[in-house]
Amino acid sequence: MITARGLGKRYGAKWALRNLSFEVKEGEIVGLLGPNGAGKTTTVKLLLGLASPTEGEAFLRERPAADPNSREGAGYAPEQPRLPGYLTLHGYLDYHHRLARGAPLSKDASSGLATRVGLNALPGQRLSTFSKGMQQRAALAAALVAEPETLILDEPTSGLDPIGRKEVRDLLLALKREGKAILMNSHLLSEVETCCDRVLILKDGALVSEGRLDELTRRGCRVQLTVAKASQALADDLAKLALAVEPASGGYLLDLPGESVIPEVAGIVARHEAGLLSLSPVTDSLEDVFHKLMKGDAP
Repeated sequence: MITARGLGKRYGAKWALRNLSFEVKEGEIVGLLGPNGAGKTTTVKLLLGLASPTEGEAFLRERPAADPNSREGAGYAPEQPRLPGYLTLHGYLDYHHRLARGAPLSKDASSGLATRVGLNALPGQRLSTFSKGMQQRAALAAALVAEPETLILDEPTSGLDPIGRKEVRDLLLALKREGKAILMNSHLLSEVETCCDRVLILKDGALVSEGRLDELTRRGCRVQLTVAKASQALADDLAKLALAVEPASGGYLLDLPGESVIPEVAGIVARHEAGLLSLSPVTDSLEDVFHKLMKGDAP
């Protein structure tokens, strides 16, 4: 639904983006992450046909991004929407619907959109009176006005309070269940962690990591073993199997050569009658992974 193949953009002698390839499928939310200047905005511009690539290709629903028809069935919400303050919410959504569909939007439909994005506004209330959070919701409603199949969202929870962020997150998950393909930029890594299936991490215009969240945050084969009765004898036997054994609260942290030996760990605990309480994988947070990559460390 959203595809980049070897995508790159150069401004003068500087490459803002180089050799980026990825795709977003139906019913999938993909997070586009990176510090300021990493190439996220350039990527969005190329996908929407607002800039021409220096190299590679971009597609929306298998149509080249350079083709204006590619934006049929696509919705976009910017990070900092500039709303025409003289319009009411209905007037704003009606304007977007006329641009997308060539027909007016009923007031019932605009009211339904407002409800869906959690926007409580009076019918005649002008956009100039909207708070930043209300403006963000209005921009999201405009992105949905033509019932798009693909969505590109730039910081969709920016300016929202914790309740608002959860409401938007729930909406994105509902849209995913409807089969929408969603690409979202965000600096709120905790938000990405709760709703994205995969992430793309950019640094200095290059893709430095990509994958499913569980793949990126898993720390090799490290497990936490919690037992009812720790002992030096147990630790010594575990050390014969594990690559490393570290004492931890209620047990041990084990670096194992692979998942296949996990049943053997349980067997060792049983032989020592230590009382197995839990055996769980140790993971990093997405924030941990992100900071390691930005510092040049291996994730």
